[in-house]
Amino acid sequence: MGERRGGNPFRAGGAGGGNPAGPGHRLPPGGGGPGQSLAQGYEAEQAGVRLVRLEESWQLVSAPQWGETIRGLLSRRKPDKLSPAALETLAVVAYFQPVTRVVIDQVRGVDSAHSLALLLDRELVAPCGSLDAPGRPILYRTTPVFLRSFGLSSLEELPPLPESGLNREEGQPW
Repeated sequence: MGERRGGNPFRAGGAGGGNPAGPGHRLPPGGGGPGQSLAQGYEAEQAGVRLVRLEESWQLVSAPQWGETIRGLLSRRKPDKLSPAALETLAVVAYFQPVTRVVIDQVRGVDSAHSLALLLDRELVAPCGSLDAPGRPILYRTTPVFLRSFGLSSLEELPPLPESGLNREEGQPW
């Protein structure tokens, strides 16, 4: 099972056999088409895998009853943890995407180049274009790896920002 550098794709849901939304997650009713019925079939048959929805795509994950076995096999190598600075940078990208490094630096109050490079290396964020401004700064967004790693189906599941003067809707930190 190939583990990509910078992250363990099986670690996504923590306990519970790899379901990125946790063992109690159920797909939303209706609108799922063939993927929805296939996912329900896997669950009804208590198959070794589950099909879960991640925004507009589907992911095949291990079934919860195999979680302990898989966790035991994968626990031989501890996954690299993100530093507080990297988590802070990731939070800024998640809430204000698409966002430039300059805006990330302004929100954090420090240079974020190293943290952003680490997040890019681990495929938690990705470039998604450039701003139509002098110098054409690169815009960054989160990736499906981010959603899986934090057990989210979509960005709408992010907790609300506390009242702090940051404006998520306008994508501006002022």
